[in-house]
Amino acid sequence: MHLTVRVGRELKVVPIESVRCFLAEEKYVTACTTEGEYVLDQSLRQLEEQQGERFLRVHRSALVAKAAIQGLEQDGEGRHWVRLAGGRRIEVSRRQRSRVRKWLDGIALDDRCGFV
Repeated sequence: MHLTVRVGRELKVVPIESVRCFLAEEKYVTACTTEGEYVLDQSLRQLEEQQGERFLRVHRSALVAKAAIQGLEQDGEGRHWVRLAGGRRIEVSRRQRSRVRKWLDGIALDDRCGFV
């Protein structure tokens, strides 16, 4: 799987495995990859429908790659953050917090049982 992104006048093929997160800001969605960031023409909802098995909704404006998640942190103000490979932190909304915890608990359970 891959994304096709416009870089200047050229089209570039970006492997979906290199995407760590998709972030929506105003009218644009940015794909944050191991190589850089690219603005996309697709909506977050479209990306979630197409790539939902690889990505987890953590906020109304953010999808994160399940494979890039390294942990869940809480700051001194009670906000929760997903820590991704490479050090980036993405805020987890209160609405999505239980879903993220359940997914992380499932991974931990699978890891303890030797299924992952």
